[in-house]
Amino acid sequence: MGTSLELGRLSPFNWFRTDHGSPRDISVRTDDRQDTVPLSRLHRSIDRIFEDFFDDFGLMPAGSGLAAFDRAMLRPTVDIVEGKQAYSIDVELPGVEQKDIDVQLRDGALIIAGEKRQEKREDGAQMHRVERSYGAFQRMIELPQDVDDGAIEAKFKSGVLTVTVPRKPEAVQKAKGRKIEVSAA
Repeated sequence: MGTSLELGRLSPFNWFRTDHGSPRDISVRTDDRQDTVPLSRLHRSIDRIFEDFFDDFGLMPAGSGLAAFDRAMLRPTVDIVEGKQAYSIDVELPGVEQKDIDVQLRDGALIIAGEKRQEKREDGAQMHRVERSYGAFQRMIELPQDVDDGAIEAKFKSGVLTVTVPRKPEAVQKAKGRKIEVSAA
């Protein structure tokens, strides 16, 4: 590499500049029946007390206490790998079905959205504990200038969505937007 340093290596691209987690109107659901169990109500009350305590002392940003942590549980994790020919974006979506995944390209950002649906239980079944989160999610990933917008592909296999974003050597004008079909791998 010599004595010159590549500026790109010192200042990496910010993939998540516009990703602020799930929008406020997208909620994560848990089974409300667990509030009928006294111990569950006590647990939630203690969580609220700790959240209020930390919020009041400024130790955590307002609204980022335990309840916010619980809401963030349905935020799919992402791995981004930069190759010579393409970027590979892997998103873990356990328990999500392919039909419930929506991948779009909008204004230079890849938007991955969907919903994890709760399984229907037989009537009269008694829930003892529900720790899994259900509901809608969204991740917004800002794409660098060297991507080939028209050749992006998405595949879903074993609970992992893999989006392949081919690279172009020259910086190109970003497409206004399009829907990207998700196929089975």
